[in-house]
Amino acid sequence: MKPWSVSQLFSALDPTKIDKGPANATIIEGGNTVLFCKASGNPSPAINWTKQDSDQVLHEGDTYTIANITRQEAGSYVCSAGNGVGKKQQRIAVVTVHCEFLVYCSSILTVELSLLSSPLD
Repeated sequence: MKPWSVSQLFSALDPTKIDKGPANATIIEGGNTVLFCKASGNPSPAINWTKQDSDQVLHEGDTYTIANITRQEAGSYVCSAGNGVGKKQQRIAVVTVHCEFLVYCSSILTVELSLLSSPLD
């Protein structure tokens, strides 16, 4: 068997590429959201999730599920993928969380305002 040359070894390595980054999400408080990040490369890249401006790893893996989300969890989530070949790649998803009561309260307010602006007979 013929030994591998240095150029063959390096040609077998591919830097990380994020094929599909996470999508932005808007969720009602108490709901669930799933962030997905697909990356390729050789060797296979490791994927982890952090919040923007934080180094704390929240999850490792291509799918990050946030269950029973709160307003405090709203923000920008970063998918980082790297395999040691080339630079780490990153994509950001913005997660917006609406208060469940805000929808209810704004509906009542709209009804009340229309009743107030109705002409009286």
